[in-house]
Amino acid sequence: MKPPTQWNRPISASALLFKCSTTLSKVSLQAIARIPWQVRLFPLAMAQMANPLQAQVAPVARIAAGTLNNVLEMAAKVSGRSLPSETRILALKQLDNAALKHGHQVLDAARTGGVELIEVAAKHGDDVWIFSAKVPEAARLLATRTDELLPLTRRIGTEVLEIEAKNPGLAKTLATHFGDDAVRNLARKAPPEDIAKLAGLATKADSPATTALLFERYMEGGAEFLAKLPAKQILATGLVTAMVIGSYQVSDGLQEGLKTTAQTSPEVFAKTTEKLIFWILLPLLAYALGQVAIRLFKSARRQT
Repeated sequence: MKPPTQWNRPISASALLFKCSTTLSKVSLQAIARIPWQVRLFPLAMAQMANPLQAQVAPVARIAAGTLNNVLEMAAKVSGRSLPSETRILALKQLDNAALKHGHQVLDAARTGGVELIEVAAKHGDDVWIFSAKVPEAARLLATRTDELLPLTRRIGTEVLEIEAKNPGLAKTLATHFGDDAVRNLARKAPPEDIAKLAGLATKADSPATTALLFERYMEGGAEFLAKLPAKQILATGLVTAMVIGSYQVSDGLQEGLKTTAQTSPEVFAKTTEKLIFWILLPLLAYALGQVAIRLFKSARRQT
């Protein structure tokens, strides 16, 4: 009997299994190599479609420990606080995680927002970091007036913080009197001095209708319209619709039309201006008569 060779000697079960798996792996690799690259990329494309945000977010490098320490030192200085070691370690960890998740802008917010911003973010969630990173100049306000500004910003947007950064304390007043859309428009288009004037006028308005008309006329006439309002009379009696109508400047197109009419047809110009004056003065006259009637009524009551 011939001795067993490498070809006819008995093979153990484990060796046979290893050979089979190796052969299958080679066959699988050869089969995959024959598949077009477009087909091979299909599962990756489907994963990106299923979660596009995760596919687009690039990994953020970790912040150096020295940088985090400097940020925390500045935050503690803003807050006027000395942090115990345990609190310091926890705050550094929160800063590191926030920067990894939302970007380095959160460090700018923490520098101006103080330790309170870190504590508020731990309590109320990532919205605090997201909002303050977009408007870091308002981070301190968000940290110290969280109960007021955070719900308002969640509802309207970071325009609330943009207004607060330039006119602290006015965002809620504007939202209450003019509405959420008005806050967004004013944050984009109105200078700080106009925003302050509008907020003051809104508190003096006699009705929601007057407030709505005030905002509408401001968006059309801007600061020039505000300058024409009778400030002394508003302080004394409040803002009424007649004042808004009377102070609104006639549009440029109508002015040009009136100039042309005055030159070509004086008679028509006279009639047109009479009508304009009538409709502008009528509300003012009605307001004046109303004030007189109120004073007479009060005087009669005192005499009785």
